[in-house]
Amino acid sequence: MNNPIGTQTVSGAIALEVVIYPNQNRVYFPDNAVLRDKVIKHVDLCDEIVQSFSGMNITFPFSKMTFFEKKTQNRVLDAIPSEIFSTYNRNGNRLNLNHVFDLPMSYIDISNNQLTEPKCMLFVFWYVEKSVSSPINDKAAISVQNFELKLNQKRTYFSENNTLRDAKFRNIITSLPYKTAEGNEVINETTFVKAFLTLRRGNLQFFQNVPLYLFKQDRLAYWLSFENIKFDFTNSYIEVINPQASDFKSVFFNCIIEK
Repeated sequence: MNNPIGTQTVSGAIALEVVIYPNQNRVYFPDNAVLRDKVIKHVDLCDEIVQSFSGMNITFPFSKMTFFEKKTQNRVLDAIPSEIFSTYNRNGNRLNLNHVFDLPMSYIDISNNQLTEPKCMLFVFWYVEKSVSSPINDKAAISVQNFELKLNQKRTYFSENNTLRDAKFRNIITSLPYKTAEGNEVINETTFVKAFLTLRRGNLQFFQNVPLYLFKQDRLAYWLSFENIKFDFTNSYIEVINPQASDFKSVFFNCIIEK
Protein backbone atom coordinates (compact mmCIF):
# COMPACT_ATOMS: atom_id res chain seq x y z
CA MET A 1 0.00 0.00 0.00
CA ASN A 2 1.07 3.58 -0.59
CA ASN A 3 -0.45 6.87 0.51
CA PRO A 4 -2.55 5.03 3.11
CA ILE A 5 -5.45 7.48 3.12
CA GLY A 6 -7.08 9.83 0.65
CA THR A 7 -8.02 9.28 -2.96
CA GLN A 8 -6.47 7.45 -5.91
CA THR A 9 -7.69 7.43 -9.48
CA VAL A 10 -10.12 4.63 -10.26
CA SER A 11 -11.74 3.45 -13.48
CA GLY A 12 -14.01 0.60 -12.42
CA ALA A 13 -16.38 -0.24 -9.58
CA ILE A 14 -18.61 -3.14 -8.67
CA ALA A 15 -21.00 -3.66 -5.77
CA LEU A 16 -20.66 -7.07 -4.13
CA GLU A 17 -23.10 -8.64 -1.70
CA VAL A 18 -21.79 -10.91 1.05
CA VAL A 19 -24.71 -12.89 2.46
CA ILE A 20 -24.66 -13.45 6.23
CA TYR A 21 -26.74 -16.26 7.74
CA PRO A 22 -27.81 -16.59 11.39
CA ASN A 23 -25.11 -18.05 13.66
CA GLN A 24 -22.34 -17.60 11.10
CA ASN A 25 -19.15 -16.27 12.65
CA ARG A 26 -16.84 -16.50 9.63
CA VAL A 27 -18.12 -15.62 6.17
CA TYR A 28 -15.99 -15.90 3.03
CA PHE A 29 -16.22 -13.42 0.17
CA PRO A 30 -17.81 -14.86 -2.98
CA ASP A 31 -15.71 -15.38 -6.08
CA ASN A 32 -16.31 -12.65 -8.64
CA ALA A 33 -15.19 -12.98 -12.24
CA VAL A 34 -14.85 -9.21 -12.72
CA LEU A 35 -12.52 -8.78 -9.75
CA ARG A 36 -10.37 -11.91 -10.21
CA ASP A 37 -7.31 -10.12 -11.58
CA LYS A 38 -8.16 -6.50 -10.95
CA VAL A 39 -5.97 -4.10 -8.99
CA ILE A 40 -8.20 -2.96 -6.14
CA LYS A 41 -7.72 0.69 -5.22
CA HIS A 42 -10.38 1.15 -2.53
CA VAL A 43 -13.05 -0.87 -0.73
CA ASP A 44 -16.24 0.75 0.59
CA LEU A 45 -18.54 -0.84 3.14
CA CYS A 46 -21.92 0.68 2.29
CA ASP A 47 -23.52 1.28 5.67
CA GLU A 48 -25.67 4.30 4.86
CA ILE A 49 -28.43 2.39 3.06
CA VAL A 50 -30.71 -0.41 4.23
CA GLN A 51 -31.30 -2.42 1.04
CA SER A 52 -28.88 -3.83 -1.52
CA PHE A 53 -29.30 -3.71 -5.29
CA SER A 54 -30.99 -7.14 -5.16
CA GLY A 55 -33.53 -5.90 -2.61
CA MET A 56 -31.91 -7.86 0.22
CA ASN A 57 -31.78 -6.16 3.61
CA ILE A 58 -28.35 -4.95 4.71
CA THR A 59 -26.78 -5.65 8.09
CA PHE A 60 -23.93 -3.82 9.82
CA PRO A 61 -22.45 -6.17 12.43
CA PHE A 62 -19.21 -5.29 14.16
CA SER A 63 -16.75 -7.40 12.22
CA LYS A 64 -13.12 -7.78 11.20
CA MET A 65 -11.96 -8.47 7.68
CA THR A 66 -8.99 -10.37 6.30
CA PHE A 67 -7.92 -10.08 2.66
CA PHE A 68 -5.36 -12.36 0.98
CA GLU A 69 -3.10 -11.38 -1.91
CA LYS A 70 -3.82 -13.26 -5.15
CA LYS A 71 -1.54 -16.30 -5.75
CA THR A 72 0.05 -16.01 -2.31
CA GLN A 73 -0.72 -16.89 1.28
CA ASN A 74 -0.04 -13.31 2.35
CA ARG A 75 -2.62 -11.51 4.44
CA VAL A 76 -2.57 -8.02 2.94
CA LEU A 77 -5.13 -6.86 5.50
CA ASP A 78 -5.39 -8.90 8.66
CA ALA A 79 -8.41 -8.59 10.98
CA ILE A 80 -9.13 -4.99 9.97
CA PRO A 81 -12.19 -3.56 11.80
CA SER A 82 -15.14 -2.92 9.51
CA GLU A 83 -15.14 0.78 10.49
CA ILE A 84 -12.01 1.26 8.36
CA PHE A 85 -14.14 0.67 5.24
CA SER A 86 -17.37 2.30 6.48
CA THR A 87 -18.54 5.14 4.22
CA TYR A 88 -20.35 6.65 7.21
CA ASN A 89 -17.17 6.80 9.28
CA ARG A 90 -14.56 7.58 6.64
CA ASN A 91 -16.13 10.70 5.11
CA GLY A 92 -14.58 9.92 1.72
CA ASN A 93 -11.15 9.30 3.25
CA ARG A 94 -10.60 5.85 1.76
CA LEU A 95 -7.84 3.38 2.52
CA ASN A 96 -5.51 3.15 -0.50
CA LEU A 97 -4.76 -0.48 -1.34
CA ASN A 98 -3.28 -1.32 -4.79
CA HIS A 99 -3.54 -5.10 -4.50
CA VAL A 100 -5.06 -7.99 -6.41
CA PHE A 101 -7.12 -9.92 -3.87
CA ASP A 102 -7.93 -13.61 -3.64
CA LEU A 103 -11.55 -13.07 -2.66
CA PRO A 104 -12.57 -16.72 -2.07
CA MET A 105 -9.76 -17.01 0.48
CA SER A 106 -10.67 -13.71 2.15
CA TYR A 107 -13.24 -13.54 4.92
CA ILE A 108 -15.22 -11.58 7.48
CA ASP A 109 -15.21 -12.54 11.16
CA ILE A 110 -18.34 -11.65 13.14
CA SER A 111 -17.97 -12.18 16.87
CA ASN A 112 -21.61 -11.69 17.83
CA ASN A 113 -24.01 -12.70 15.07
CA GLN A 114 -27.54 -11.92 16.25
CA LEU A 115 -29.33 -12.33 12.93
CA THR A 116 -32.61 -14.23 12.81
CA GLU A 117 -32.77 -14.23 9.00
CA PRO A 118 -30.24 -13.93 6.16
CA LYS A 119 -29.06 -10.42 5.38
CA CYS A 120 -26.05 -9.07 3.52
CA MET A 121 -23.13 -6.73 3.88
CA LEU A 122 -22.70 -4.58 0.77
CA PHE A 123 -19.25 -3.63 -0.49
CA VAL A 124 -18.07 -1.58 -3.44
CA PHE A 125 -14.68 -2.51 -4.87
CA TRP A 126 -13.05 0.34 -6.81
CA TYR A 127 -10.51 -0.99 -9.29
CA VAL A 128 -8.46 -0.35 -12.43
CA GLU A 129 -10.22 -0.87 -15.78
CA LYS A 130 -7.75 0.27 -18.43
CA SER A 131 -10.05 -0.22 -21.41
CA VAL A 132 -12.32 2.71 -20.42
CA SER A 133 -9.72 5.14 -19.08
CA SER A 134 -6.83 7.29 -20.25
CA PRO A 135 -3.96 9.00 -18.41
CA ILE A 136 -4.79 12.29 -16.71
CA ASN A 137 -3.09 15.36 -18.11
CA ASP A 138 -2.43 17.51 -15.05
CA LYS A 139 -1.94 20.56 -17.24
CA ALA A 140 -5.22 20.16 -19.11
CA ALA A 141 -8.13 22.48 -18.41
CA ILE A 142 -11.22 21.04 -16.79
CA SER A 143 -14.87 21.82 -17.31
CA VAL A 144 -17.82 21.31 -14.95
CA GLN A 145 -20.99 20.29 -16.80
CA ASN A 146 -24.37 18.88 -15.80
CA PHE A 147 -26.76 16.19 -16.98
CA GLU A 148 -29.89 14.58 -15.59
CA LEU A 149 -32.11 11.54 -15.86
CA LYS A 150 -35.89 11.43 -15.44
CA LEU A 151 -36.70 8.10 -13.79
CA ASN A 152 -39.73 6.38 -15.31
CA GLN A 153 -39.44 2.70 -14.39
CA LYS A 154 -37.37 0.27 -12.30
CA ARG A 155 -34.44 0.62 -14.73
CA THR A 156 -34.12 3.90 -16.61
CA TYR A 157 -31.48 4.42 -19.30
CA PHE A 158 -29.82 7.75 -19.96
CA SER A 159 -30.63 9.62 -23.16
CA GLU A 160 -27.90 10.42 -25.65
CA ASN A 161 -25.91 13.50 -24.66
CA ASN A 162 -24.18 15.21 -27.56
CA THR A 163 -22.25 17.58 -25.30
CA LEU A 164 -20.73 14.80 -23.20
CA ARG A 165 -20.35 12.07 -25.82
CA ASP A 166 -16.78 10.71 -25.54
CA ALA A 167 -15.99 13.12 -22.71
CA LYS A 168 -13.21 12.15 -20.28
CA PHE A 169 -14.82 12.05 -16.85
CA ARG A 170 -12.78 12.82 -13.75
CA ASN A 171 -15.77 12.78 -11.42
CA ILE A 172 -19.55 12.43 -11.36
CA ILE A 173 -21.34 14.22 -8.53
CA THR A 174 -24.95 13.89 -7.42
CA SER A 175 -26.89 16.41 -5.37
CA LEU A 176 -30.45 16.88 -4.17
CA PRO A 177 -31.61 20.36 -5.20
CA TYR A 178 -35.34 20.98 -5.36
CA LYS A 179 -35.20 21.48 -9.14
CA THR A 180 -32.73 20.41 -11.83
CA ALA A 181 -31.09 22.87 -14.22
CA GLU A 182 -33.94 22.12 -16.64
CA GLY A 183 -36.56 22.86 -13.98
CA ASN A 184 -37.57 19.26 -13.21
CA GLU A 185 -38.37 18.07 -9.69
CA VAL A 186 -35.54 16.05 -8.12
CA ILE A 187 -35.88 12.68 -6.38
CA ASN A 188 -36.16 12.77 -2.60
CA GLU A 189 -33.91 11.10 -0.02
CA THR A 190 -36.11 7.97 0.08
CA THR A 191 -35.51 7.32 -3.62
CA PHE A 192 -31.89 8.40 -3.44
CA VAL A 193 -30.86 5.69 -0.96
CA LYS A 194 -32.41 2.86 -2.99
CA ALA A 195 -30.97 3.84 -6.38
CA PHE A 196 -27.95 2.24 -8.06
CA LEU A 197 -25.86 3.39 -11.02
CA THR A 198 -24.44 1.21 -13.79
CA LEU A 199 -22.11 2.59 -16.49
CA ARG A 200 -21.19 0.79 -19.70
CA ARG A 201 -18.78 1.32 -22.58
CA GLY A 202 -19.70 -0.91 -25.50
CA ASN A 203 -20.35 -4.35 -24.04
CA LEU A 204 -18.27 -3.67 -20.92
CA GLN A 205 -20.14 -2.95 -17.70
CA PHE A 206 -17.41 -1.25 -15.68
CA PHE A 207 -19.50 0.46 -12.97
CA GLN A 208 -21.97 -2.12 -11.75
CA ASN A 209 -24.80 -1.52 -9.25
CA VAL A 210 -22.90 1.25 -7.45
CA PRO A 211 -25.10 2.92 -4.78
CA LEU A 212 -26.03 6.39 -5.94
CA TYR A 213 -25.29 7.91 -2.53
CA LEU A 214 -21.55 7.32 -3.05
CA PHE A 215 -21.60 10.07 -5.69
CA LYS A 216 -23.00 12.68 -3.27
CA GLN A 217 -19.70 14.23 -2.26
CA ASP A 218 -20.46 17.81 -1.20
CA ARG A 219 -19.61 17.17 2.46
CA LEU A 220 -16.80 14.67 1.98
CA ALA A 221 -13.19 15.29 2.92
CA TYR A 222 -12.02 13.55 -0.29
CA TRP A 223 -13.86 13.26 -3.60
CA LEU A 224 -13.82 10.36 -6.01
CA SER A 225 -11.21 10.64 -8.75
CA PHE A 226 -11.85 8.87 -12.06
CA GLU A 227 -9.04 8.22 -14.51
CA ASN A 228 -10.66 9.99 -17.46
CA ILE A 229 -13.31 7.31 -17.87
CA LYS A 230 -15.64 7.24 -20.88
CA PHE A 231 -19.11 5.72 -20.92
CA ASP A 232 -22.02 5.33 -23.31
CA PHE A 233 -25.06 7.24 -22.09
CA THR A 234 -27.62 5.09 -23.88
CA ASN A 235 -26.10 1.87 -22.47
CA SER A 236 -25.95 3.18 -18.90
CA TYR A 237 -28.76 3.37 -16.37
CA ILE A 238 -30.06 3.89 -12.86
CA GLU A 239 -32.04 1.14 -11.20
CA VAL A 240 -34.40 1.75 -8.27
CA ILE A 241 -35.31 -1.01 -5.81
CA ASN A 242 -39.09 -1.58 -5.48
CA PRO A 243 -40.02 1.67 -7.24
CA GLN A 244 -43.19 3.56 -6.40
CA ALA A 245 -44.90 6.30 -8.41
CA SER A 246 -43.36 8.91 -6.08
CA ASP A 247 -39.86 7.77 -7.16
CA PHE A 248 -40.33 8.82 -10.77
CA LYS A 249 -38.59 12.17 -10.65
CA SER A 250 -35.22 13.41 -11.91
CA VAL A 251 -31.67 12.63 -10.80
CA PHE A 252 -29.33 15.59 -11.19
CA PHE A 253 -25.58 15.29 -11.81
CA ASN A 254 -22.63 17.57 -12.19
CA CYS A 255 -19.51 16.18 -13.77
CA ILE A 256 -15.87 17.19 -14.00
CA ILE A 257 -14.34 16.48 -17.40
CA GLU A 258 -10.91 16.99 -18.93
CA LYS A 259 -10.98 19.34 -21.90
